[in-house]
Amino acid sequence: MQLKEVLMAQRARVAYWSPLLVLLFIGLLNVTPFAGTASTVEVDGEASGENMNSVDFYPDDYVQTQPFTEDNDDEGAFEGEITERLTYENKGDVVGEIGEIGRQLSTRIAVMTALSLFMCVVAFSCRNHQLNANRFMNGRTLTGLGLAVIALFSMLIVITILGDFADVQNNQLDEYDDDDIKDVNEGAWGGLSIPMGDEMESVFIISWAPGALFWVSLMLVLVAAIGAGTNLSYLRYEPEQDERPVWSDEKGPDWFHLDWTKAAFGAVAIAGMVALFAPWYQIDQEWFVSETDDSGAYSNSTHELAWTMTPFSVSLTNDTGLFIDGEGEQTTEKSSYSERYELTETSPILMGLRAPLVCMLLLTLAWGAFQATSHVTERIGGSKEHWSLILMTMIMAVVLLSNVSSFEKDMTRNLEDDLPELSPALNFTFQHSNTDDAFSGKSFTQRTEGSWFSEERTVRYATMEWGPSWGYYAIQVIPFLFISALCMRFGPEVVETFNLNESFNMPSVDRDVWTAKPVIAVMVASLLVTVIGVGPGQLIENLSSSAPEELHQWQLDYEYEEYFDEGSKVLAGQETHVLTYDTSEFGTPYLENTINVQLLFRCDEGDQGISTDFSDEITWDITAPDGVNTTGMTLSGTKVCSNSWTQEFVQSEVITPDPETYASTEQSYIDLVEIINPLDGVWTLSITATVNEGSDPFASDSNLNLEYMVEFTSIGEFTAEKAN
Repeated sequence: MQLKEVLMAQRARVAYWSPLLVLLFIGLLNVTPFAGTASTVEVDGEASGENMNSVDFYPDDYVQTQPFTEDNDDEGAFEGEITERLTYENKGDVVGEIGEIGRQLSTRIAVMTALSLFMCVVAFSCRNHQLNANRFMNGRTLTGLGLAVIALFSMLIVITILGDFADVQNNQLDEYDDDDIKDVNEGAWGGLSIPMGDEMESVFIISWAPGALFWVSLMLVLVAAIGAGTNLSYLRYEPEQDERPVWSDEKGPDWFHLDWTKAAFGAVAIAGMVALFAPWYQIDQEWFVSETDDSGAYSNSTHELAWTMTPFSVSLTNDTGLFIDGEGEQTTEKSSYSERYELTETSPILMGLRAPLVCMLLLTLAWGAFQATSHVTERIGGSKEHWSLILMTMIMAVVLLSNVSSFEKDMTRNLEDDLPELSPALNFTFQHSNTDDAFSGKSFTQRTEGSWFSEERTVRYATMEWGPSWGYYAIQVIPFLFISALCMRFGPEVVETFNLNESFNMPSVDRDVWTAKPVIAVMVASLLVTVIGVGPGQLIENLSSSAPEELHQWQLDYEYEEYFDEGSKVLAGQETHVLTYDTSEFGTPYLENTINVQLLFRCDEGDQGISTDFSDEITWDITAPDGVNTTGMTLSGTKVCSNSWTQEFVQSEVITPDPETYASTEQSYIDLVEIINPLDGVWTLSITATVNEGSDPFASDSNLNLEYMVEFTSIGEFTAEKAN
């Protein structure tokens, strides 16, 4: 048998299965690196494991890997390896140039992925009705053209990696002096070595090469080209009798010929349920802490933290041993976003998903009701199929037009405000690095605390990995499932109209049925739910948002003001002098909070007898405002006149918040100021004179002299400025 006859016998199978094989290869393109570099140090001809570093370049980011070699690590922290996944954003030099290559590849892979998915969905939808309008307008020709485009894009990927990546590496060689490097290999596969000039003859070795994506692309060029050639060969060579059928029994399995439209819509409903209840985002932290005391003894500990976020709550796995001395304990608690101040910027985005997802749930329940039993359609009107198409279209509208579709963009924009200092403990100021402009990623950070004058120190190592979770991925597959369902429902009919050269007619609608009141009521209700999920739902969510306010440390400032009164009075015997002070009437600049009251008074004899004179006296009585604690004051008493002052005073205790305290706003921080035993109100001081004459007829004493000083101190005009 000639080679041509052998190939022609398998032509139908190759033409049929090659698009699926191409789709599998394109799937690999989305998860493999297109290039990589590696470096190590060789000592006496042997590679040093502690100095092996590698970088894998993916189309959208790159991954750095290096060994974790902490001297005091006896617990195998991080599994002995540090991995960081970083974006190309704001990266200069070589990484930035390689990032430009990655962006080109990412665009081409996205086009190839969309094209291959569309081809496979359409092919599966029309598996029982092959497009065959004419010699050129048929399924095989269109498939062949699609595979040819994919083969071309794959070839461009191969050429880009071989050319541009090699150019970047060759340009990097120009930065070295020829005398400093040896064993130079240029091109896409290359490397160099740099002698370090020490006694151990150490050599620093760098190598680079295309990654797995390059080899997959190369295979894809071959597979797509074969598939394209096979399908397009039908333009010249008609199907022959001896061609083997696609399926060995010429029919294929029974499930392959079933109508999967309802299954696809059911998958949309399930994906919506998963999106409502499953986590949307996950942040994990792993810590290794090594503490050394003055004697040089060390202690190690590992800690794991995690934030699992749904639209309705946050589940926090916390390890208190990271923030306090001692072992601590690991706890898991579920809370609302209002309690998670560390998620100030990201929590409104998660909570903004509530209205759209709840509306999707209501539409899904309505779809399920129509599909579960025929009684619903009988009582309301319409057909199951029509209601299925309408409700699923509304669900798609919510997915595409609400803030669900902008989740990735919103999170990327706001994450960088929360991630750097993400911690469930206040005043824990560890700063994570490399967290900018990344919807998902992984970072590693090291911080050392200690003194040059002491052996005591603490070294903290932290990895943080963040990215979307099940809820996000469930939403992403809904558009694909919806389009697949539409293709399965209408694809065969569209193909049939092309084959018969007729115009396509949409399914007929019974006007009387769809204008009935029950149908209109359900339709209006469904539209209202859709509108709420798409637009006003976001507004309602924002107005009623329970997102935590951002916390700050503050620096408190305030003013003191005083009110002072003094005077003197000549009092006759049994005469009373009353001093009344109402703090509310002191006026500006006196402040609103009285915190100190001081009363001073004394008396002297005034008139005196010629030969003898007994000492005069005064009796005082102090009345304080209701509720004031006057413990320590003598509210009433008697004093013999002399040159000494009697002093009675009382003061409040002013408690100001600790400078380390956090508050969301200036006013909320000022509200933490507490005045114990405020002294505002009306104060009264009554002084009654007792004049004592001498014992002889000429001892005439008719009065005494009273002096007084009164001082009130107030505090107010509290202000606070952000300290952090």
